Amino acid sequence: MAENMSWMNKLLKYKKVYQSKVKEFPGYADLQNILGLLFYIKRHYKMALRQFNKAVAINPFYEEAMINRSFSLYALGWKEKAVKDLIQFIRKKKNVTHWVYLSLSILSFREGCIKDAIKFVKKSLQKNPGDPYSLSVAGICYHA
Repeated sequence: MAENMSWMNKLLKYKKVYQSKVKEFPGYADLQNILGLLFYIKRHYKMALRQFNKAVAINPFYEEAMINRSFSLYALGWKEKAVKDLIQFIRKKKNVTHWVYLSLSILSFREGCIKDAIKFVKKSLQKNPGDPYSLSVAGICYHA
């Protein structure tokens, strides 16, 4: 947890740098995504969503930005859209990483859809059997 806070503090410290770089290089999806994370950390979910949407517009197959966008949608109360977006992304991209399924599992669990959460965490574990995050979520889902 301390490592995450340290990482977030460093990221926030460079917010103005990222904002200027996004203006300088608007076509770089990574910069849009990082700026979105900065807004998300500060709980500026609408601004974060705007940046994640820009990243996805630049690269429609950008998994990290899609996941971040879904969590922003969820934070803004658009919970059903958050899940549907990731499911549509899976259909479109076909071969996604375990992170997409893990994110769907977390969002489903938050909504009380335990069966869906278990289904998605199983898919995450099929993609990456030793992933400690997926194993933790699986444990939580099975004990709910």
